[in-house]
This record gives sequence, C-alpha cells and structure tokens, in this order.
Amino acid sequence: MSVVWAGAQVGSGANGGNPVATPDPNKVNIQGCLSGEVGELTLTDRAGTSYQLTGNTENMYKNIGHTVKVTGEKPSGLPAPGSMAAKADTDTDTPPSLSVISFEDVAPSCGEP
Repeated sequence: MSVVWAGAQVGSGANGGNPVATPDPNKVNIQGCLSGEVGELTLTDRAGTSYQLTGNTENMYKNIGHTVKVTGEKPSGLPAPGSMAAKADTDTDTPPSLSVISFEDVAPSCGEP
C-alpha cells in the first residue's frame, strides 16, 4: 500500500511534477541606441553602457540609428547589465559583448520620445 502512495506522490505538488524552468542568469533584455556598421554593431543603453553585439546580427544593420530592444546572452561571469559591478567595469577600453538572440525595432531614432 505504501508503494502505491509513494508513486502517487511523485506527480503531485505545486508544479504538477513538471520541472521548474529556472531563468538563465546570462540572458538579458537591453533597450538602447544601435550604432556602428555591418559587422561592428554597438548597443548603448540609457545609462551610457555600450555593448559590442555578436551572434544573430545579420538583419540589424537596417536599424542603425534606431532605438532597439535586444534579447541576448552575456558571457558567463560578467555582471548583469545596469548593475553596480557593470558600471565599475565600464572603465575598460573594450565594451562587454552581448550575443544577440533576437531584437525588436522600438523607435526610428535614438532620441527621447
């Protein structure tokens, strides 16, 4: 009888026995101004932090000078964008990289609305 009870308990619980998806701490969404040229794109957020874009950037050059929202992955071990650690790390000459997963055109210019 206890074996049946134990088997019934496996699938019960708040999530119905399904694994809980934990958010990827390296996946981020950043909105900012897209600048540069084909193959050398940079995203600068409102705080002034610039990110060298890598990955899926093939169609982004059409949006240079626009405000875009980028979903991407930062390299492991780097601080989260906008954090105090990220601000302290902006004194280097090389901007942190951001591997683009997807992007969305938000506005046709980089100015404030």
